[in-house]
Amino acid sequence: MIYDQKNIANICSTVGTGYRFSPNTLHVVLRAALESFGESLRNDLKNEDKRVTDIHLGKFEDGEPAENRRIPLTDITLALAFLVLVSTNTSIDSICITPSEYCY
Repeated sequence: MIYDQKNIANICSTVGTGYRFSPNTLHVVLRAALESFGESLRNDLKNEDKRVTDIHLGKFEDGEPAENRRIPLTDITLALAFLVLVSTNTSIDSICITPSEYCY
């Protein structure tokens, strides 16, 4: 979780998206729990001039050789900067950042 005085970014994941039952069952359940946590926190803080946004990240650059396309870390940084720059009068419940080859 990342936060400043007016924004809370709940970092989630895109892994397991679209699967109802799979070998990733535990991951899917934990992902749903993170999303529910974000929604609950968003409802609890909506009258306190704070914004809670779930950020769903796909595969990103992590220093490993990129065998597939990955999200540049600079793009993730820009998305977080956007979140901070937008007025808190604007609700941004969820941001999904994935490599362009994926569609969730």
